[in-house]
Amino acid sequence: MPRITIVRPFKFVEITDVHPRLYGPGEQDVSERCAEVAIQEGWAVPLAVAGRPSQDAGAAPLSSSAPAPRSPRSKPTTAARKRA
Repeated sequence: MPRITIVRPFKFVEITDVHPRLYGPGEQDVSERCAEVAIQEGWAVPLAVAGRPSQDAGAAPLSSSAPAPRSPRSKPTTAARKRA
């Protein structure tokens, strides 16, 4: 099991589980899939071999995280529907 540093709380459901597990900030041992998703989504950063967060792991501070992209299929506003 990989060990990651969780920076934001999140819930993750393993294929074999029925209920989601809540992971809080700090170092935790998680499954391979959970670690992969948590790192990709920005909820966690990988640990270096020495057990400390790696400086080159690409972990950006939470305040500089890019916002999630908006869906290109957003609903038209009421005014736009009236004009159509």
